[in-house]
Amino acid sequence: MILVEPAQTDTDLWRQAEAELDESVALISQPNQQLYEAHIAGFRRSIPRSQRVVVPADTVATAIEKALTDRRPRARYVVGRGARVQAVLAQLTPTPVLDRLLSAGLGVPRRR
Repeated sequence: MILVEPAQTDTDLWRQAEAELDESVALISQPNQQLYEAHIAGFRRSIPRSQRVVVPADTVATAIEKALTDRRPRARYVVGRGARVQAVLAQLTPTPVLDRLLSAGLGVPRRR
């Protein structure tokens, strides 16, 4: 099995992320908007960070092509700086600590 692991890829998903979030939030009932207000705000704050580290789709496609055509393919092809940093952190950091770091980076509020 070969795994290609891109992080954020420069597609409409990230180009239109704020508008998509606004549309999705508008579909949620007002009580649930209030319940998840901190999560929504956290995700909204994480969008610009994600947009800054997107990897061009061509770079991801090149990694996929390489995985498919290498004579001796590696088990994993990690694409992009953000994905590489996360892969290294996953190897060096205990899972609970990594989970906290990723949650903070994504704006997930801490439990009270």
